[in-house]
Amino acid sequence: MEYNTKAKIGSYYKDGLGNLNRIVKIFLVENYMADGSCNIYDLNGIYDGTGGNPNNNLDLTKEYDKYGNLIMDHNINNKKEKSMNLIKEFEPIRRWAMDRNIHKATVEKQFLKLLEEVGELSQAIQDNNQGEIIDAIGDCVVVLTNLAMIRGLNIENCINSAYDEIKERKGKLIDGVFVKEKK
Repeated sequence: MEYNTKAKIGSYYKDGLGNLNRIVKIFLVENYMADGSCNIYDLNGIYDGTGGNPNNNLDLTKEYDKYGNLIMDHNINNKKEKSMNLIKEFEPIRRWAMDRNIHKATVEKQFLKLLEEVGELSQAIQDNNQGEIIDAIGDCVVVLTNLAMIRGLNIENCINSAYDEIKERKGKLIDGVFVKEKK
């Protein structure tokens, strides 16, 4: 069986003892111990995942998120992508909104705000203004985060749920729009 054994900088892998490791740069690894401590070590050479010391033997066939959840198995016979695992990535937006009492707004008002931001995105796309496109997409995400919070939802859970539903979806691109296959 073949494996993709090229470690990607910034990616997380587990070693032979089950500790989480993040590739910092070529040959330099942050090793996260089960007790929460972190060791940094140098792999001293091209690392192919076949080292003799189980503590330094990274399994490069499986990638993990920063919380240790499996997100990708690179085995050729098992390329099925795992679920997304967003947890608290949008927490700063929620804190910002609460500091400004946005959490007390109505869902209807936040929905109107979302439509306003989508209109700005539409204009930015029409103007081909990359800076404004970036700003408008970010604004839409902020408003969606707030809308979810007002409804008692967590935007991360909404995204995880949506991704779980589409990750295996098959279809084709027709006139620039993805059309899913009928079941």
